[in-house]
Amino acid sequence: MDNELRAMEPLVSKLPKKSEQRPEIMRRLIENLHQKATLTFFNETRQYDQSWKQWDEGGRKGPEPKFSMNVSKMWTSKVIQRCQQFITEYPEKRGIDEVTFQLAYAFDQLGQNKEAAQYYSRLVQKFPNSKRVADSHYALGEFYFAKLDFAKALTSFSEVARFTRANIRPYAEFKAGWCYYNLQKYEEALGKWKLVVSLANANEAAAKGTKLRLKDEAGIVTGK
Repeated sequence: MDNELRAMEPLVSKLPKKSEQRPEIMRRLIENLHQKATLTFFNETRQYDQSWKQWDEGGRKGPEPKFSMNVSKMWTSKVIQRCQQFITEYPEKRGIDEVTFQLAYAFDQLGQNKEAAQYYSRLVQKFPNSKRVADSHYALGEFYFAKLDFAKALTSFSEVARFTRANIRPYAEFKAGWCYYNLQKYEEALGKWKLVVSLANANEAAAKGTKLRLKDEAGIVTGK
């Protein structure tokens, strides 16, 4: 991956904007930068866990290790830079919806939630047929939920429910239940949580890991 990144960066700069190859190379570059940022974050997490374990098992002598995301944030910033460049130079090119989603997600990773929400909103408005629409609505729901704007959060989570086969749907239904609960609409909240249990039961074979925990959480509040 590192070799490919080193090759693509100067190539993008050399190719003219009208080149048919340039937008495709830029998309590959963005994908590789995103992967690099993700892998770097995992490495940072693993290194922190190892350092903390050694510090703990060594009697906690010296300063406690601190978790640093400096390197992964640097790569994520590169993702943002290239995504913004692509959107500016090729606003009508194939894959612009994916680049918009990657830009929003990168802002999310840096904790710049307002900027992320702006691009998630742009995606659902400009590219209603994109495969990223359901994920974008869910991300908007989380954004408004964190701001305690439960009415707007409910609207976004409800949009996800339209995508009946989306993997994110059970999570959206669960969060919609909490929106209703916080809006003091307790019967509607209970209905959503029962639906989550029903969805999990209907697809028990696929309901593993996090999905099972989601079902358990919904089951606790519904008594099932």
